[in-house]
Formats: sequence, structure tokens, C-alpha cells
Amino acid sequence: MRAASTMRTFARRAMPIVFGIAALFSAACVAAVLSHYAIDAAGDYLLPHDTYDHIGHVSRSIATLVAAAFALASAFVFLVAAVADARRFRGALAAVLGASGLRSPLRLALAIVPAAFAVLVAMESIDGRIATGMQPGIASALGGSIVLGSSAICTIGILVAVALWRALRALAASQRSITATIERLIALRATGSSSDASSRRLIKVIAEPAIGSVLSRRAGKRAPPQAA
Repeated sequence: MRAASTMRTFARRAMPIVFGIAALFSAACVAAVLSHYAIDAAGDYLLPHDTYDHIGHVSRSIATLVAAAFALASAFVFLVAAVADARRFRGALAAVLGASGLRSPLRLALAIVPAAFAVLVAMESIDGRIATGMQPGIASALGGSIVLGSSAICTIGILVAVALWRALRALAASQRSITATIERLIALRATGSSSDASSRRLIKVIAEPAIGSVLSRRAGKRAPPQAA
């Protein structure tokens, strides 16, 4: 009972927080990388001097790896919650998918857009320091135009927020089927384990009489003791 209570408490408090933070930061990194590409492409036509030109963009790879790490973390928490639901700790998966920051596209956008802005500025700071050894200003970090950079981040951030919200709604709608699938897998594993144990016991039972009969035959073949 105490273990079940602890699991429920963890499911209701810790897992939704971890899942929400990981999902939001992953989405923010994705939005920042896409915005970086969009600003770089648009700046070639709309700006007299695109500050993204003639420098390397290693930060894109870094941000992509960070996004993937956060996505894996959120997927792991989701899987743990689904397994907890399948093991009768009901409410874990619903709590994760119902995290307060993920309940509406507006909340997601209000969280993702500022985070994407910060990530993009950090990305260009890395590229600028590698290329020139100096910290670029806000305008330079946004491709040379605050208006262009902010517009790209807001637009792409909102699109990423809507996409994430739709994905979460789809997972919520499939919650019962996901839990049922995991329950079947757990049941199959338990059945397989019990079958293996039964087979080992049967082999042991069969082997014991066979060993006994061999020993009996050997004892029966002994010669009678010689008279003194």
C-alpha cells in the first residue's frame, strides 16, 4: 500500500512537471532552429546586410541535439506513466498529458515563443564568439533586424506550439489503447515467465527418476561379496 501511494504521488506531482519541461524545451529548441534557418534565408533578400552570412552555424547542430535529448526525456516519462497505468496505478498517464502548461495552444505559445527567442540568441552568441571572438548584439543575433528576427520567431513558435498541442491531444485520445497494449504485453511476459518456470520444474521432475533408475541399475550389477 505504501509503495502504491508513493507511486501515485510521484505520478501526480513529479512526472507531469518533468514531462512538461522536457516537451516545452524540446519544442523551443526546434522552433529556434527553424527560425534560424528562416531568418538566414529571408535575410538574403530582405536585408542589406545579413549577419548570418559568412559565419559557421555549429549552434544549429547543438540545438538539434538538445531538442532530441529533451524529446527522449519526455518520451521516457510518457512510457513510465503508461506502464504505471497498465500496472493499475491509474491516473499517471492522464496526469502527464494534462500538465498545466500543455492544456491549450495559447499556453504553449506563451511558453515556447520566449524560450525560442532565448535559445536563438544563445545559438547566435555561440556562432558569433566562434567566428569573431565577440558577443553579438541583439540585432546581430536576430540576423541584422530585430523586426525580422522577432517576426520569424513568433510565427514559427506559434506553429510549433499548435503542432505540439495537436500531438498531445492525439496521445490523449489514444490513452486507453496505449494502456491496453502495454497491459497485454505485460500479461504476455508474465505468461511466458510462468511457462518457463513450469517447463524447468517439469524437466527437473522427469530427470530425478531417470537419475534414480540409473543408480539402481548400477547397484543391481554389483557382484555378490566373496566368501572369506
